[in-house]
Amino acid sequence: KGTAYFGATIGRFGNRLANGAFELDGRHYQVPKNDGPNSLHGGPLGFDKRVWKAQPTNSKDSVGVTLTYLSADGEMGFPGNLKTEVTYSLNEHNELRIDYKASTDKATVLNLTNHSYFNLACGGDIKAHKLILASDFYTPKNGEDVPTGRPSRSFPRSGRTGRC
Repeated sequence: KGTAYFGATIGRFGNRLANGAFELDGRHYQVPKNDGPNSLHGGPLGFDKRVWKAQPTNSKDSVGVTLTYLSADGEMGFPGNLKTEVTYSLNEHNELRIDYKASTDKATVLNLTNHSYFNLACGGDIKAHKLILASDFYTPKNGEDVPTGRPSRSFPRSGRTGRC
């Protein structure tokens, strides 16, 4: 595995593709495997390994940077020229916002995310964090951490919440 993807922009496909493959519009696509039999976070040369163009951004409420990257048709086995734009901005209340925008010239798969980690325990042990999701369903994963694609009932709403 070799990486925790700390702070990385993940793509073209965040998460795992079983057997490094997917079907789209009746066509089979094979992408490189970098997580045992699967492809993880876009493969061994995913978006986290690419050099992006950076441009500072300013608005009346925030400052930030917009990163752009053009992933060529066939890069890492994915179809379509994909232009991706990610804007990181910070406002006067120290709120971080990440906005994604992408366009393509061909049908493709896309699942962008950011892989930042935050210790919200105010200096405590991050392993004590509890997560509460307000959802009716979730997608479980199999023994290789690949989503099954079969929705299941959500976890019961329990746990604790609090502020520092």
